[in-house]
Amino acid sequence: MTLEEEIVNKLKSQFGDKILEAKIQRARRIFITVDRSIYKDAIRFLKNEIGVTHVSTIAGVDAIERFEVIPLFSYKGIVIALRGLVPKESPSIDTISDVIPGAFFYEKEVHEMFGIDIKGHPDLSHLELPEDWPEGLYPLRKDVDLQELFKQITKERD
Repeated sequence: MTLEEEIVNKLKSQFGDKILEAKIQRARRIFITVDRSIYKDAIRFLKNEIGVTHVSTIAGVDAIERFEVIPLFSYKGIVIALRGLVPKESPSIDTISDVIPGAFFYEKEVHEMFGIDIKGHPDLSHLELPEDWPEGLYPLRKDVDLQELFKQITKERD
Protein backbone atom coordinates (compact mmCIF):
# COMPACT_ATOMS: atom_id res chain seq x y z
CA MET A 1 0.00 0.00 0.00
CA THR A 2 1.32 3.45 -0.91
CA LEU A 3 1.55 6.27 1.62
CA GLU A 4 -1.15 8.12 -0.34
CA GLU A 5 -3.52 5.13 -0.03
CA GLU A 6 -2.72 4.82 3.66
CA ILE A 7 -3.60 8.49 4.30
CA VAL A 8 -6.87 8.25 2.35
CA ASN A 9 -7.84 5.00 4.11
CA LYS A 10 -7.16 6.47 7.55
CA LEU A 11 -9.28 9.54 6.78
CA LYS A 12 -12.14 7.40 5.44
CA SER A 13 -11.92 5.09 8.44
CA GLN A 14 -12.07 8.03 10.86
CA PHE A 15 -14.76 10.12 9.15
CA GLY A 16 -16.72 7.63 7.01
CA ASP A 17 -19.29 9.16 4.68
CA LYS A 18 -18.42 12.66 5.93
CA ILE A 19 -15.54 12.42 3.49
CA LEU A 20 -17.48 13.50 0.41
CA GLU A 21 -14.67 12.65 -2.00
CA ALA A 22 -11.20 11.21 -1.62
CA LYS A 23 -8.96 10.51 -4.55
CA ILE A 24 -5.37 10.08 -5.40
CA GLN A 25 -5.12 12.24 -8.49
CA ARG A 26 -1.64 10.91 -9.30
CA ALA A 27 1.47 9.96 -7.39
CA ARG A 28 2.06 12.38 -4.49
CA ARG A 29 -1.28 14.24 -4.97
CA ILE A 30 -4.29 13.61 -2.72
CA PHE A 31 -7.59 15.50 -3.00
CA ILE A 32 -10.08 15.24 -0.15
CA THR A 33 -13.48 16.99 -0.05
CA VAL A 34 -15.33 17.48 3.22
CA ASP A 35 -18.33 19.37 4.48
CA ARG A 36 -17.38 22.34 6.63
CA SER A 37 -18.80 20.53 9.69
CA ILE A 38 -15.70 18.28 9.82
CA TYR A 39 -13.20 20.57 8.10
CA LYS A 40 -11.26 21.45 11.26
CA ASP A 41 -11.54 17.94 12.69
CA ALA A 42 -10.12 16.44 9.49
CA ILE A 43 -7.18 18.85 9.60
CA ARG A 44 -6.63 18.13 13.29
CA PHE A 45 -6.63 14.41 12.39
CA LEU A 46 -4.07 15.00 9.61
CA LYS A 47 -1.84 16.75 12.14
CA ASN A 48 -2.26 14.47 15.14
CA GLU A 49 -2.62 11.06 13.49
CA ILE A 50 -0.69 11.44 10.22
CA GLY A 51 1.92 14.02 11.25
CA VAL A 52 1.07 16.83 8.82
CA THR A 53 2.40 20.15 10.15
CA HIS A 54 3.02 22.36 7.11
CA VAL A 55 0.39 24.27 5.15
CA SER A 56 1.77 25.53 1.82
CA THR A 57 -1.14 27.85 1.07
CA ILE A 58 -4.91 28.14 1.42
CA ALA A 59 -6.90 28.82 -1.72
CA GLY A 60 -10.36 30.28 -1.82
CA VAL A 61 -12.70 29.48 -4.71
CA ASP A 62 -16.00 30.99 -5.73
CA ALA A 63 -17.57 27.93 -7.33
CA ILE A 64 -20.75 29.94 -8.11
CA GLU A 65 -23.13 27.66 -6.13
CA ARG A 66 -20.79 27.60 -3.09
CA PHE A 67 -17.39 28.68 -1.84
CA GLU A 68 -14.50 26.33 -1.28
CA VAL A 69 -11.64 26.77 1.16
CA ILE A 70 -8.70 24.56 0.18
CA PRO A 71 -5.61 24.32 2.33
CA LEU A 72 -2.72 22.52 0.65
CA PHE A 73 -0.49 20.56 2.98
CA SER A 74 2.95 19.18 2.30
CA TYR A 75 3.82 15.86 3.91
CA LYS A 76 6.75 13.60 2.99
CA GLY A 77 6.71 14.82 -0.61
CA ILE A 78 2.92 14.46 -0.90
CA VAL A 79 0.57 17.39 -1.48
CA ILE A 80 -2.72 16.94 0.35
CA ALA A 81 -5.52 19.29 -0.72
CA LEU A 82 -8.44 19.27 1.71
CA ARG A 83 -11.41 21.12 0.23
CA GLY A 84 -13.97 22.46 2.71
CA LEU A 85 -17.34 23.24 1.13
CA VAL A 86 -18.91 26.50 2.32
CA PRO A 87 -22.49 27.44 1.44
CA LYS A 88 -22.96 30.93 0.00
CA GLU A 89 -25.98 31.60 2.20
CA SER A 90 -23.82 31.33 5.35
CA PRO A 91 -20.21 31.79 4.27
CA SER A 92 -18.23 30.73 7.31
CA ILE A 93 -15.77 28.02 8.26
CA ASP A 94 -13.70 27.32 11.37
CA THR A 95 -10.17 28.64 11.65
CA ILE A 96 -7.35 26.15 11.54
CA SER A 97 -4.74 28.68 12.64
CA ASP A 98 -4.89 27.27 16.18
CA VAL A 99 -4.12 23.80 14.80
CA ILE A 100 -1.66 24.79 12.05
CA PRO A 101 -0.27 28.26 12.95
CA GLY A 102 1.02 28.82 9.39
CA ALA A 103 -2.61 29.17 8.25
CA PHE A 104 -2.99 32.55 9.99
CA PHE A 105 -2.24 34.89 7.06
CA TYR A 106 -3.75 32.63 4.40
CA GLU A 107 -7.07 32.66 6.27
CA LYS A 108 -6.96 36.46 6.50
CA GLU A 109 -6.56 36.58 2.72
CA VAL A 110 -9.47 34.19 2.09
CA HIS A 111 -11.65 36.29 4.39
CA GLU A 112 -10.64 39.55 2.75
CA MET A 113 -10.98 38.42 -0.86
CA PHE A 114 -14.12 36.25 -0.58
CA GLY A 115 -15.93 37.49 2.53
CA ILE A 116 -15.85 34.06 4.16
CA ASP A 117 -16.01 34.42 7.92
CA ILE A 118 -13.18 32.43 9.47
CA LYS A 119 -14.77 31.58 12.83
CA GLY A 120 -12.38 31.78 15.75
CA HIS A 121 -9.62 33.58 13.83
CA PRO A 122 -7.92 36.07 16.17
CA ASP A 123 -7.48 38.92 13.64
CA LEU A 124 -9.45 39.36 10.43
CA SER A 125 -8.26 42.93 9.79
CA HIS A 126 -7.12 43.91 6.30
CA LEU A 127 -4.05 42.17 4.97
CA GLU A 128 -3.81 43.19 1.31
CA LEU A 129 -6.60 45.69 0.65
CA PRO A 130 -6.32 49.29 1.81
CA GLU A 131 -7.86 50.18 5.17
CA ASP A 132 -10.46 52.39 3.41
CA TRP A 133 -11.66 49.52 1.19
CA PRO A 134 -15.49 49.51 0.99
CA GLU A 135 -17.12 47.27 3.60
CA GLY A 136 -18.79 44.16 2.17
CA LEU A 137 -16.97 44.32 -1.17
CA TYR A 138 -14.98 41.16 -1.88
CA PRO A 139 -12.90 41.41 -5.06
CA LEU A 140 -12.53 37.70 -5.90
CA ARG A 141 -16.21 36.85 -5.82
CA LYS A 142 -17.51 36.04 -9.28
CA ASP A 143 -20.59 38.23 -8.83
CA VAL A 144 -18.45 41.37 -8.45
CA ASP A 145 -18.77 43.70 -11.44
CA LEU A 146 -15.22 44.95 -12.01
CA GLN A 147 -16.35 48.21 -13.65
CA GLU A 148 -18.68 48.93 -10.73
CA LEU A 149 -15.91 47.98 -8.32
CA PHE A 150 -13.54 50.45 -9.97
CA LYS A 151 -16.16 53.21 -9.85
CA GLN A 152 -16.89 52.57 -6.20
CA ILE A 153 -13.30 52.53 -4.99
CA THR A 154 -12.25 55.57 -7.00
CA LYS A 155 -15.36 57.50 -5.85
CA GLU A 156 -14.60 56.79 -2.22
CA ARG A 157 -11.04 58.02 -2.61
CA ASP A 158 -11.97 61.34 -4.31
